[in-house]
This record gives sequence, structure tokens and C-alpha cells, in this order.
Amino acid sequence: MKAIPVLSAINTRHKAGWAVFLLTGILLVWGCGPSPEEAASAADKRIYGAIEKATKKAGLEQNDYYRLDDPNQREAVRAVLPQNSVLTLTQAAAMAVTYNRDYLLERDNLFQLASGVTDIQHLYEIIPGGSIQEDYLRQDGQETVGTAGGLGLGLRQLLAAGTQVGANLSLTCFDLLSGGDGSIKSGFASVFSATVTQPLLRGASRKAVLETLTQAERDLLYQIRYFNRYRKTFLVTVLQTYYETLQFYDQMNNARRYYLTLAEIHRQTQKQAAVGRVPLFEVEQTYQDQLDALNTYIDLRNDYGQMLDTLKTMLAIRPDTELVLDIQELEALKASDFAELNFSEEAAIQAALNQRLDLANAADRVLDAQRHVEIAAEMLGADLALIGTTSVGSFGASPDDLRRTEDMYNLSLRMDLPLDRKAEQNRYRLTLAELMQNQRTHQGITDQVIQEVRSAFRNLRTAHEQYRLALNAQELAQKRMHNTLRLQKVGRANMRDVLDAHEDYYEAQENATDALVEYAVAALNLYLATDTLKVQPDGQLLKSADSFGNSMPNNN
Repeated sequence: MKAIPVLSAINTRHKAGWAVFLLTGILLVWGCGPSPEEAASAADKRIYGAIEKATKKAGLEQNDYYRLDDPNQREAVRAVLPQNSVLTLTQAAAMAVTYNRDYLLERDNLFQLASGVTDIQHLYEIIPGGSIQEDYLRQDGQETVGTAGGLGLGLRQLLAAGTQVGANLSLTCFDLLSGGDGSIKSGFASVFSATVTQPLLRGASRKAVLETLTQAERDLLYQIRYFNRYRKTFLVTVLQTYYETLQFYDQMNNARRYYLTLAEIHRQTQKQAAVGRVPLFEVEQTYQDQLDALNTYIDLRNDYGQMLDTLKTMLAIRPDTELVLDIQELEALKASDFAELNFSEEAAIQAALNQRLDLANAADRVLDAQRHVEIAAEMLGADLALIGTTSVGSFGASPDDLRRTEDMYNLSLRMDLPLDRKAEQNRYRLTLAELMQNQRTHQGITDQVIQEVRSAFRNLRTAHEQYRLALNAQELAQKRMHNTLRLQKVGRANMRDVLDAHEDYYEAQENATDALVEYAVAALNLYLATDTLKVQPDGQLLKSADSFGNSMPNNN
């Protein structure tokens, strides 16, 4: 074969040019490629910027709740548990928004959607491109062999006016040897080309050109609102579970104290029966009530363990981790000022209509549908585009000897008549249906919001009244228990009266705790229904500054 000796005979005066040419291309490729760390950092900057912009547009407070954490720290839950194994309400809220798997999935979904928005934003930016190519040429029929290398650079951009701009510059260096006469042909060539396309009718409006970006950014806005609403709902669920677990803990302790009280009464009754002061059946009555109290305590102990494991799972804590809840949180609720409600149902409804994020999403989707109708109507017309192209080439034996070749310029007007617009007609009709559907959805969510607020308001008012009654009943049952004990000592009350009084006092304590937790949960649910909750970065829930009332306790 002649290829190898022929290639070695190629004119050596171009070797230096080839080296510089290839080295330039390699450096360009090496310099343009980011490291994995740089790529992740650059992507985070763009994505977080898009989220911050949408958060600001939504009128929400800026914080870092959407930032991804280090995956290597996901298993650090045990390290943040308190050393005394007492988990406070504040710690539970912070752990919930840091480690709960469902919450992190929703946060990741927000991050993923924001990433897609930055991809679409990039379509409207200047997009560079480049390529390097090296070829070995051989044509057996004419015994021509050689090498050629090329470097191409270009850019393109879609402007808001619908203008599509593209430009390319290609540089080629080659060495060819003809087998017929053994002559070597070497040279350089450069070609610059550009194309500009401007739509004039169909799809030429700024609204139509930017629709893909506009809808993507609005979808991100909706996801921001959804996620903020989800955070509040999720944290209310966490706090409700914490309070209900505390409720079981308090009830379990009450049942234990009740059992110990009955055990002491049984011992005293046995002593009295031994000397003939009380009949034997009263001893049996006290023992029977003691066994019932023990059975109640065992059931509540099991229920408390189940609820505590449920709470641990919500906080991504292994169920076999030993911890207890802070009973002082329940005492803080008991010490709250349960004043009369000083706000109306109408004020609560108006607050919800002004602040509910899901209602804001529904209203904005109606505007989206109206925009879709306008764009679909525009797409029914004819296509008319102005297209301009140019191509400028140069050729020479070396980079210093480039000479212009024949240049080309072209300006054309292209029209596509609207002879077949069936798909566009269907699309237009569907956008009208979409508009009506979104209007109905907005009306439905408005009614749902009002219904939720009315229900939450009634539940809070009922819980407020029931807690007042439960406190009065507890106080009355305690007085009755003490009075019955005094009467029993002077023979004016029997053991059954004493046991009934103790049982009523125990049940009154249980009812008071139930009513207290119901009130706390009802208050949270009303805040949630009206969207007047404010979530701190550490997961704490606070009343917003424009809350409609100040009679409900601050639960944090």
C-alpha cells in the first residue's frame, strides 16, 4: 500500500501549522469542560436563582428551605437527638423539615421543576457551539491520499421578538497528495455563515414567542406556592401528632396514678374488713375497680408506644430509638390564656380568600388559560417569515495567504398559506374548554376554602367551649372526690360512692386533656385554613403579622 510512505512525504512546512491548529482545538475543549464539582455548583446557582425569583414574585419570605443538603449527612439523625432523650416540640419541627422523607421528596420535586425552568430559559440565551474534526482521506481510483482537520465555532439565539439568529465560522486545514504526479496540495479555508429568521404573522407576537418560558416560570411559581402550603400542612400534622402522643402519655400517667390510688384504697379496705368495719363485698369492689384500672393503663401504654413510633417515623428516627416527649409542652398549653374569641367568622373567611396559596394558584391558572386562548387564535393565521442568509468564504495556501472567494447574500420572504389548520382549530377549541374548566376549578376551590374556614372556625369555637366545660367538670369532680372521702370516714358514704367519685375524677382529667389537645389542634387548623401561619426556616410555626385575631395561643 502507498498510503504510509506518501503521508510521510507530505510537505513538512505545514507541520508547525497543524500542531498549532490541533493544540488550539484541544485547549478549547479542555478549557470549556467543567469539573463535576463546578458543574453542580453552576447548576445550583441557576436553579436557586430561579426559585428565589419565583419566591419573590409570589410575595413569600426568602429563606433556604428549598436548598438540597449534603447526601452524606442524611444519616445524621441520631447525632441531633438530645442527650437526655427528651424531644421538645421545637426540635421535632426542626427534625421534620430536615429529615422527613416525604417532605424531602416534595422539596426535591421543587428543585427538579426549577431545573427544567433553567433549561427552558437557556433556549432564549446565546448558545455557543464548537467542534473539532480530523480526517484521513484516501481515494483508490485516483490514488489520492491526505489528511484534513477542521475547527468549527458557532452561536444561536432566539430573541423575544421571535427572531432566530444563527452564525457559524469554520476553519479547515488540509494536505492532499495526488498519486498521479506526486504533487502535494496544502491549504487553509474559512467560511463564515449567518442566518436570521423573523416571523411576521403567525407566532410573531412576543406573547407567543415567550409562551414556553412564560408557562414554565408560572409553573415554578405554582410549585413554590404549593410547596409552601405543603410545608404548613405537613408541620401542622407533625405538631398534631406530637400533641396527640403527649395526650396518650398524659393519659397513661393518669391511669397509672388512678391504679395506684385504687390499690391503696384496696389495702385500706382490707385492713378495715379485717376488723369488721366494712363488709367483704366492698373489698371485692375495690379490687375489681383496681383490676379495671390496671387494664386501662396497659391499653394506654400500648397506645402511647404506637403513637410514639408513628412520630419517630415522621421524623425519620428509627423506631427502636429511646426518647420521650417534653411534658412541659402540655403544661405550657394548660397555662395558655384561653380568652373569648374576639374575631368573627367573616374575618377569618376574608383572610383565607386573601392569603390562601392554593386559591392564588387557581386564580392565576385562569389567566394562563386566557393567554392560551389568545395564542391559539394567533396560530390560526398564515405563516409569513423574513429570512436573511449570508456566507463569506476565504481560501489560501497558508493562514497568512487567505483570499476571499465568492460571497453569497440572500433575503427572502416565505409565506405558508392557512389552507390546513385543523390541528390549530382543535387546539383553539381546547383552549376555550381549558378556560372554562379553570374558571370552574377556581370557583370550586373558592367554595372549598370558605367551607374549610367555616368548619375550622366551628371546630375551634366548639373546642373552646368544651375545654371550659371540661375544666369546670374536673374542678367539680375533684371537690366531690374529697367530700366523698370525708363522708365515708364519718359513715355517711359507702365504698361504692368513694370509688365512683374517684372514677369520675379520673375521667374528668382525661376529658380535660382531650379538650385541651382538641383546642390546640383546632387553633392550628384554623390558622392553616386561613393560611395565616408563618413557617420559620427551622420549622417553627408562627402567626403572621396580619393575623385576623390574637386570642389563640401561640403554640411555639
